Amino acid sequence: MRIVVTGATGYLGKKLVKRLKEEGHDIYAVVRASSDISQIKNIVLGAMQSIPYEELENKFDEISPEVYINLAGYYCGSHTKNSIGELLDANVMLPTFVMDAAIKSGCSHVIHTASVQQNYAGKNYDPVNLYAATKQAFEDILHYYTSMKKINAMTLQLFDTYGADDTRGKVFNLVRSLKEGESIAMSPGRQKLYFCYVDDVIDAYVHALELVRTDVMGADHKYAVRLEQPIELRKFVEKYFELMKKDVPVEWGKREYMAKEIMDPTGIGEILPGWEAKISYLQGLTLCSEYDRERR
Repeated sequence: MRIVVTGATGYLGKKLVKRLKEEGHDIYAVVRASSDISQIKNIVLGAMQSIPYEELENKFDEISPEVYINLAGYYCGSHTKNSIGELLDANVMLPTFVMDAAIKSGCSHVIHTASVQQNYAGKNYDPVNLYAATKQAFEDILHYYTSMKKINAMTLQLFDTYGADDTRGKVFNLVRSLKEGESIAMSPGRQKLYFCYVDDVIDAYVHALELVRTDVMGADHKYAVRLEQPIELRKFVEKYFELMKKDVPVEWGKREYMAKEIMDPTGIGEILPGWEAKISYLQGLTLCSEYDRERR
């Protein structure tokens, strides 16, 4: 299939386009002019610049994409006046222009990426921050297109993704990057999280692609990509250092929880049908610890 991907230069995106190519699909990426495409240029058939948005329709007419997968997103836990524009552009404007242009050129299937931060306290919708609100805004736009029966869509809700080679600025990666003698101040760490290993996450997108291809026009599903049970952040981090055979350099309780901390995500979202995480917390942490020991 001919697939257009936004977010192809991100951590998950790079792994997904590589897997999709291995599956035999033709992959095209929509990227920013500033994006580093060095790791995907030999994977995708084309890396089209997103700006100006108005030219996307002509570009898509040339390739006639069948599926659009949106992994793009700009995240900031606490926004400033300078980040509002970037949040709206990356999380609402970009995917809307790409999806609209793709649909006009014949695309009929969309896979979108959502966040657990849209569901504070387990509510159907209560955003933790402005980032989460912008992710919800695009979901509402996506629903408009499915209600007009122009496409069928599937939204995959991600929780806390991680991997052995992950260098994103996530809490667990900050802990992993600590050098000997360093420490980090953190909350009490009793919040529960669904950590899902990157290989399982990519499997979920590949499976979702099979499901969305056979769905009816107007279908609009949302599924969670997570394990059955969450784990406390503190237990997760302590198990990692146990495997590393090192003292835990974390000052638990030195910082407050966030104003809208999700303390227990248990049960949020229906797990993607026909998919299940194969890598347990222990297996994932073992892969991370082995990777880190080899590089120290």
